[in-house]
Amino acid sequence: MKQKIALVIDSSSEGDVWGRVAYDDNLIVESAPDLVRLSRKMKKLLHDFHLLGTDEIEFEMQYTQK
Repeated sequence: MKQKIALVIDSSSEGDVWGRVAYDDNLIVESAPDLVRLSRKMKKLLHDFHLLGTDEIEFEMQYTQK
């Protein structure tokens, strides 16, 4: 069963998409040109820091209001 984790999405005026994930008292912030790449980067970082398999994670996208 996949673990659902909130991925909060912010956009930037430079075109990159910024996102953040809070997991196990750790705030991870990253940027990428698009949502697909941001999701991949976040999954890799969660694997590196918390040993979560990339196939074990499902993101719930949450968008910030400006």
